Amino acid sequence: MRKVLAFNLTGRVINGLLPLYFLPGFFFLLGPESFGFYCLLLSVQAILGFLDIGISSTVTREFSRKMIIENKASILTTFERLHMIVGACVVVVSITTIAFIENFLPLSLSKIDDGISPLACGIFLITSWPLPFYSGALIGGELQIHLNIINFFSGVSRYGLGYLILSMTEYGISGLLYWQAITFIATVITMRSLLVRHVADGLVKGRFSLDIIRIRRQYIMNLFGISLIGASLSQLDKIILPALIGLESFGFYSLAAALAAALMVTTHPIISTYFPRFVQALETRDTSTIEKSFKSCALALSILVLAPSTVAIVQPAAAFRLWTGRVEDMGVAVAFLPLLTLAAHAGIFTALLQSLHTAGGKPHHVLVTNVTQFVALLAGFSLAYILKESRLAIWTLLVVQITGLIMLIYFLPTIKRELSWRILNYPLIVASVAYVSAAFSGYLIEQVELTNFVGLLGVPLVLIVTSVTLVSSVLWAKTVRLKS
Repeated sequence: MRKVLAFNLTGRVINGLLPLYFLPGFFFLLGPESFGFYCLLLSVQAILGFLDIGISSTVTREFSRKMIIENKASILTTFERLHMIVGACVVVVSITTIAFIENFLPLSLSKIDDGISPLACGIFLITSWPLPFYSGALIGGELQIHLNIINFFSGVSRYGLGYLILSMTEYGISGLLYWQAITFIATVITMRSLLVRHVADGLVKGRFSLDIIRIRRQYIMNLFGISLIGASLSQLDKIILPALIGLESFGFYSLAAALAAALMVTTHPIISTYFPRFVQALETRDTSTIEKSFKSCALALSILVLAPSTVAIVQPAAAFRLWTGRVEDMGVAVAFLPLLTLAAHAGIFTALLQSLHTAGGKPHHVLVTNVTQFVALLAGFSLAYILKESRLAIWTLLVVQITGLIMLIYFLPTIKRELSWRILNYPLIVASVAYVSAAFSGYLIEQVELTNFVGLLGVPLVLIVTSVTLVSSVLWAKTVRLKS
């Protein structure tokens, strides 16, 4: 577990830092409006990636199970072919998306780049489609170290050479999208070859079986609902906000959202590392292991993710300066960052609870929660659109995440009777310590009238991380001593 966690953290953090490193360069090379359009296209890509009717998440869970009966080669073959069928439908959706881009955003496109190619947009969307499926299979097959290596080289190629295309050629967004599509194809081929060799017995014994799908159809459909609503929850702001604030302001918003979303760079590898243990403990009904694993995972998230990122709440301008090397050109991005970071903090623990419910075979809990969140999101965004108030839309994101967190805690006893909200008492204590330390650091900076850039970042970072680490160490020791 420790070895996988270490490789996961190292690999995912490095891979996550690649786009984080290059996105400011994309922003300044393309300009706010062109960058906003690129981020809009990334949102469409993310939504399409969730339209695999829950196949990717199902493969991850099935490959994680120890008591699996069917040959893994047959499972991979069956779901791979089903995924290809669904992918054909996605091609149709992608063509429709191209038509949307070409017919409904003509003024935006002509304003940002006369040479943009709708074909490049479509190819970019289609070629990225298989990545979540093969990534999920590699995670379930405990080949996460290999996955991190593949993603590293893919990311270096996709973003590094993409940056060179933008800075040294005149191909613009279209050239960037074509190159990234080529990288997606190479990544998919590499991932599948690895699965064939290490997971599915070379597919020699693999066969397509409708029974495999039939037995898991309820679970798959629940995950499909979760994925669809989840995609809407995570991307709806990026679809609606361009119409609310315009492409230029949306470009600044996208930059702030990218910095806040960087929290998931560390969150996902930690949760995915613990996910197989959640599955195994819940199958054996081992309450002690469930609680111990959950609290250990939550404390790891608090120390490695929540604590350092809290600095962005109290010093957003300094955080942007550290990231981009400048702050004077950031416009409204600095104002967006604190609320987006708070919403991301709530999203961290929402994602952790979602993984626990999914591991316990209760994805419908997540589905009900996501539907409720989606309704709340639509209501908040509709009001923000009517009032023409973008900040209300950002507050809505925070309220929606908190709503999901409360609902998932409420459903905990239906997984295992002994589970309740108290499973989150340790991370809640740590989060409280982080926010109190952040408030104190802000007060201290104001009292001494500190203006030095290093001090603006260093004072809150040292106070928050030190206090959180001390408290977490005590709680971690108590977690280790948990007995059956």
